[in-house]
Amino acid sequence: MFKSKDYSIFYGLILSSAILALSFGTSLSPKPEVLEVSTTVKVEKIPDIQSVRIGFNSAESVDNKLAFNQASDFAASFVEYLESVNVSKSEYKTKNVSVNKSYNYKSKGDKDYYRANVRFDLKMRDDSLSQVELSDIIAQAVTLGANDVSGVSFEFADDTIYHQQLREQAAEILRDKAQEIAALYGTKTGKLATYNEYISNGNSLVYARSATLEMSSDSVDPIEINPGTKTVQMDVTAGFELR
Repeated sequence: MFKSKDYSIFYGLILSSAILALSFGTSLSPKPEVLEVSTTVKVEKIPDIQSVRIGFNSAESVDNKLAFNQASDFAASFVEYLESVNVSKSEYKTKNVSVNKSYNYKSKGDKDYYRANVRFDLKMRDDSLSQVELSDIIAQAVTLGANDVSGVSFEFADDTIYHQQLREQAAEILRDKAQEIAALYGTKTGKLATYNEYISNGNSLVYARSATLEMSSDSVDPIEINPGTKTVQMDVTAGFELR
């Protein structure tokens, strides 16, 4: 005869065994196997924005006001030109205005020398109201006295419009690739289990090095600026369940 205490132990063992069996059965339930495949898709398009930095550095002067006025005169004439060719204020901004001591270590005696600087950033879209080419604007800026031209670059106004196109291309490639690999092992692909994408907008094709220009002629000829093409690239990895 079992005592009441023995019954408690007996039923406790049965309950524990049931819990362990349930846990053991759950842990051994098969998880779907996943086949991961990856691809890279890209599209090349002509950029629709052109950018450039245009600046003026004054000559050294013992008079800081004279140096500043030289920069001011250039800024006024350059802005007047931009307005005359319908470049809107939203397409350019004054990036820097400064007057600083010039630390030229050549012998200058006890006098302080100064240089003034003004710089503009231009960003011209294809739909700009101005019909003037960026190359012509740069040439005219140099004619007006610009002696620091740099940072010619190209970009898209909105490169996200290409993302859906790339995703659709990648989805078709990955689905076919996964099905082909699964067939080699006598199985088939099921629903999508994992997905990851990385988008790279590529590098702008041209970055002109900063250059201080010494101009002696009254005018200059434009240098043709060709934006070429720019690549939007998407790297995609997807995992499909096997069945």
